[in-house]
Amino acid sequence: MKKDKLKLSALAFLLVLSSLSCITLHQRYPAHDVDHSDPWIFSQPTPQTQLSPEATEYLEQHFSASNSIKKIGSILSWIRRNFDNYKGGGKMVAKQSAQQIFDSRKLTGCNDWGILLTAILRSQGYPVVFLNAAGIEWAKAYRKNPTTAFSGHVFLEIYLSGKWIVMDSVTGEYIDDYDIDDPVIPIPKKNASEKGYFVYQKGLDHWTMGIQSIQDSKKIMRKFALNYPLEKIIIKHKEIKKLTSTK
Repeated sequence: MKKDKLKLSALAFLLVLSSLSCITLHQRYPAHDVDHSDPWIFSQPTPQTQLSPEATEYLEQHFSASNSIKKIGSILSWIRRNFDNYKGGGKMVAKQSAQQIFDSRKLTGCNDWGILLTAILRSQGYPVVFLNAAGIEWAKAYRKNPTTAFSGHVFLEIYLSGKWIVMDSVTGEYIDDYDIDDPVIPIPKKNASEKGYFVYQKGLDHWTMGIQSIQDSKKIMRKFALNYPLEKIIIKHKEIKKLTSTK
């Protein structure tokens, strides 16, 4: 009798472990398994973020050699002054290299901002991880109504002074006290009615992550919105700082 009870207890324990494993696997995305232990890997150019020697030399002449948060602010300010913004409606997502964007002086959305800033920062020696994220409020709305317009954003993890920070490459908002293992970025966007974003992809750039068009991103976002346990997402409060604009 005791043996039977022990067997039942052991079986119940195994079932609990099995269910927990399923939940863990269900909640994880490849983005959550990026190895940050060697930042140097993320400082190397890729086919999408490679800038020409002429562009790199031009940038080196415009910005100081030492890397700092102030320098990132100067770079972002330079982009704002020298590039025009156009609403691409997602049509240009993953369609251009950083060099093409650099030459055209046109930005069609957060994806272009992210690719361009990633390329410039890497050319200056900063390790940068490229992040694709989905709006959490959007995901909840999409689950109820699949015709809801998609809402996502691009963020960058930047290695600076011995640690990783996360930054919005468009606004210059960043979190200094950043946890690379937390897939939720608590940077709100009032114009998108978002309190935070869920990172569904991390990598070197769109192309290396297999994104060739907006449809590739939508496919992953749709899967996240319909299958992820959204009720378990916790948006932690973090101090949000902003880069100082310089001329």
